[in-house]
Amino acid sequence: MSATFRMSRNDSGTGQFIPINMPNDPQGLQCMLQYLTDTYQNIPIYVQENGYGQFFIDSVNDHNRVEYLSGYIGSTLAALR
Repeated sequence: MSATFRMSRNDSGTGQFIPINMPNDPQGLQCMLQYLTDTYQNIPIYVQENGYGQFFIDSVNDHNRVEYLSGYIGSTLAALR
């Protein structure tokens, strides 16, 4: 999920961004992928971006990012099986 921030209806917007404190739901991705596969018989699906944003750079202690990506990669693999 992403959001586009606009100041007014006619504003072109700042581009897409992920709202802070967005819930982490790898199981939701798995369910959605399984639903799309079951409903539309193996249509091509592209996940364009799925990342973990932080307020500061913390490359040494990256445990949260590893858990986040592991959860989503695992759910995607489970949906493919």
